[in-house]
Amino acid sequence: MSRRRKRSRRRGERRILERLRALLSVRNGTLLLAALACAYLGRIVYTTTWTMDADEAVHSIEGLRLYDHLARGEIGAFVRDTYFPERWAPPVHDHLRWYPFVHAWCLVPFFAALGPEDFAARLPSVLLLFGTAVIFFDLGRRLSRRPAASGFLAVVLLLGAPNLLTFSAQSLIATASLFTCYLALLLYVRSLAADHAPKPALLAGLALGLAMLTKYDHGGILAISLGLSELARARYSLPRFFRSGAPLLFGAALLPVVIWFAHPAKLQILSDSAGHPFYGTPRLILFDFVMTWFAEYGASLAVGGLALLSFAGLIRRRSEPAIRILLIWGTLSMLFYASRGRFHFRYHLVEAPIFLLAAAVVVPGWIEWVARFVASANTRRRHLLAGAAWLLSACVIFVGLRIALRPVVLFDSMRAPFEFFHGLRVDRWGMRLEPGAYVDYFAQHYGGFASYLGGSLAALAAGVFLLASGSLYVALGFGTVRSTRALCAAALALAILPGIGRLYQRLPDMVDWELECHPELGEVYAFVRANGGAEGTTLLGGGWDQLTNNSLRWYLITGSEPLPAFGDVHVVGDMIGSLVFPPEERIAYWTEQLATAATADLPDRIVLVEPEEGFLYRTRIGPEVELYRTVLAARGSHVSVATRSFPALGCRVEVLRVVPDSEPVAAPRERMQALGVLGDSVAESSRTFVNDDGWVLKDESLRHF
Repeated sequence: MSRRRKRSRRRGERRILERLRALLSVRNGTLLLAALACAYLGRIVYTTTWTMDADEAVHSIEGLRLYDHLARGEIGAFVRDTYFPERWAPPVHDHLRWYPFVHAWCLVPFFAALGPEDFAARLPSVLLLFGTAVIFFDLGRRLSRRPAASGFLAVVLLLGAPNLLTFSAQSLIATASLFTCYLALLLYVRSLAADHAPKPALLAGLALGLAMLTKYDHGGILAISLGLSELARARYSLPRFFRSGAPLLFGAALLPVVIWFAHPAKLQILSDSAGHPFYGTPRLILFDFVMTWFAEYGASLAVGGLALLSFAGLIRRRSEPAIRILLIWGTLSMLFYASRGRFHFRYHLVEAPIFLLAAAVVVPGWIEWVARFVASANTRRRHLLAGAAWLLSACVIFVGLRIALRPVVLFDSMRAPFEFFHGLRVDRWGMRLEPGAYVDYFAQHYGGFASYLGGSLAALAAGVFLLASGSLYVALGFGTVRSTRALCAAALALAILPGIGRLYQRLPDMVDWELECHPELGEVYAFVRANGGAEGTTLLGGGWDQLTNNSLRWYLITGSEPLPAFGDVHVVGDMIGSLVFPPEERIAYWTEQLATAATADLPDRIVLVEPEEGFLYRTRIGPEVELYRTVLAARGSHVSVATRSFPALGCRVEVLRVVPDSEPVAAPRERMQALGVLGDSVAESSRTFVNDDGWVLKDESLRHF
């Protein structure tokens, strides 16, 4: 073989080896792991039979509206309706919805490729989670002094967060906000590295504007945090701030936001959004805040503890601008969400992962420190520490396994202190239970959390046990700093991986539980569609949080063949907007309409939903069904088409259609006033609770656990 051919062969072999090394790189392996995890989540989403609730439907409806325009070639209408979201409930509450357009745009290509259906609406959330994992890997690399380890750990912690996985199975705007906010953060960090040169600053600014136009509060908190970080970077000197590239960054971010809010109707959006109530008892606020930040984003106690400790550990690097933004963003968001009364698990879906990112940045350095300490400690000290760790971890493993395998052990141990107060009632923090019964209540509702607690303790103690055992191995002279580092990493993996494995084992049930809407609701929609059709106006009476005008409209459109035009299908009545816009005004309006309007102005059909014994959901039911029936009996404007009971839901549904001619009658104003629908104040009796026993769902305990 000639010398030239040998050199050519060696070059070819080197290229092959380089490609193999690239394929086996930490980055590719991490992204493959993320792709597999998201593919598994996507499969769960594809196979679930649980239907959309009002929150999913209200976001999917906007995407369906825009898709309908594009499918019909109505480009002008697409642009117009992008800028003007659909209105809540004209003419009663004729306000634009406050949701911006980015999430709706994300849905349009999936509707075009797969057709409008539940899976097509939910799949973008799964892919956005994968995109967030890619961003987390890059952020971990850029913010850490040990890039490969931090990038890998950032992705593992992100995809091991129960709250993120289950919410990424839904068609919600928060998942799009998760992606755009961390994209803006990544581009900001890149711009920092380039000292805010024009091109990276412009890209970071556009990404920040995109984040603010995905969800106002998440993007707004990030923008304020970046502004404070830049002021600190300029040493609080405005001239120095304006001489940097920051004005270009924030100018690029604010320009699309100013254009978005240029119309006066958009300012009403902000007013409506600010009026969203966040009520809750002090007990619920404290419980939600502590548990969601600590437990909902960690598949084990080790992750939750590391996340909070790591965030505090970042304070040592607060002078670094890229680290400072994490500290400011995390602190501001915690203060902001502490002021909100409830639903923390949903509203801080974007900000809570800051703490997971902090753990990914800090923990590899801690592993290095522990490895060096174990390798350098003298033999006597090592034996003492190892012996104490052995004894403590063995006890904790025993206790943890007892709690995990028999959760009643935890509650039995709680009983004695409560029995001391026997005979007293617990009226504070929203509870009214006998002290002895309090333990039974906790055992009934949070037994799964006891299992999570016990398993987490056992796994954490097993990691400590492994580290203590390994330190003795090092003491015998067999270990090096490198092998000790591997031992520390193995101890960390032993503490967190069992929880993540358990999370993915239970993920199908957890996704179904979070989706909330029982599969039999799909039969309700099919029943209405089969007996009333889709086109025209439908008045929904007696719905609840999982059955609203948005969800009924979604299934009337997507379940029809051929697909009707979006503008030809209208559903009015019960809606998720009742959280902000009181339902009494709409009930009064539609009672008046049914009584006094001309036949041509009456709804084409009416759907009445009435709870029966064994009603599935604990919810407030309004008086609209009673009022509508009173008017319909007097006027005879609608006739019953079909009635059916749905045993799994515990409700009865009746569909009525309009008749050609009917004479107007007087609205029962005295009855409306008695029910609190009219008058200066709303009577408590106007919306009564049904089923105080709670939701009959696959809920073992505290949310996911």
